[in-house]
Amino acid sequence: MAVAGSLVTPFLYVAPDVGDVFNTSTSPRSITIKATMYSASGKVLKTATAHPLVTIVGGRARSPFVISTTKPAGLSYVRITVTSTSG
Repeated sequence: MAVAGSLVTPFLYVAPDVGDVFNTSTSPRSITIKATMYSASGKVLKTATAHPLVTIVGGRARSPFVISTTKPAGLSYVRITVTSTSG
């Protein structure tokens, strides 16, 4: 999944407006999106999680998501991870 991000003070928005996850499997999946925020030295400053608008994403289907949180002091970069379990 590719996510283009933008920072808007004092909030952090991951994706310009709304992100999109795509279930690459043929089975329904429960999906969690996690944004881990780091300092320039690599220290974890904060994490935020979200779920897509559709709780269980069907096989080969998409669902939008938004991660919105306050921007931590010293933020340098954000790493997005997506995990899923069988739905």
